[in-house]
Amino acid sequence: MSGMSALADREEFLAAYPSGTGYISRVPTWNAGNCCGYALAHKVDDGAFISALIHKLERDYPLDPKRLFVTGISNGAIMSYRLTCELSDKIAAIAPVEGALNVDCHPRHPVSVIVFHGTADRLVPFERGSTPFQIGDRRTDRSVADAVAFWAQEDGCPSAPESSETPAVHTFIYSGCQSGAGVALYAVQGGRHLGPGHPLSGNHVPTRPRGRSRRRAFFHQPLAKSHNGCKMFTG
Repeated sequence: MSGMSALADREEFLAAYPSGTGYISRVPTWNAGNCCGYALAHKVDDGAFISALIHKLERDYPLDPKRLFVTGISNGAIMSYRLTCELSDKIAAIAPVEGALNVDCHPRHPVSVIVFHGTADRLVPFERGSTPFQIGDRRTDRSVADAVAFWAQEDGCPSAPESSETPAVHTFIYSGCQSGAGVALYAVQGGRHLGPGHPLSGNHVPTRPRGRSRRRAFFHQPLAKSHNGCKMFTG
């Protein structure tokens, strides 16, 4: 569904697709701190699982350990945020789609972050809050702005980002960060709880691969000198 396997073959990186746990195999979940479902209820240590998986991938494949990237949507995006807090020594960048940074975060290393979030998301609201559409126990999600501001500060970015706006997307990009990392937000105008460009997403991003191409370019930008990176998809 992500289209990344074919891209991985073309551009020589490893794409990994770990799966969470669930009451039924077709609906896996991650314990991302305050979400979601089976993994949260059973206190599954998904941070340890991903850390062990990274160790195995680095042992079994000729990977550049400085080029590990993580992306995911919804619960997977919330999990990607959590991983930056626990595994910042292993993860170079994340690309959360429709997620929230809901855990107290104390990273030891800079991490680049590119965020995609629909302004009309009714499951993980763009602004801080809770909605009746959430699955499982009611929770309060922090705002997208909180996550972006947190990582801009952690990465030593300028206080004011470069901003541009179209009918489809409002973009905020922090560059020139002291750590060498970068932070970007693509606020999809009217976008719902789906990837940018999805036919049902309620936005006007013209093609579904657009978000994938943005993620690819962002991941390549700071670390383009080496090949054999790994991109991990947490669903």
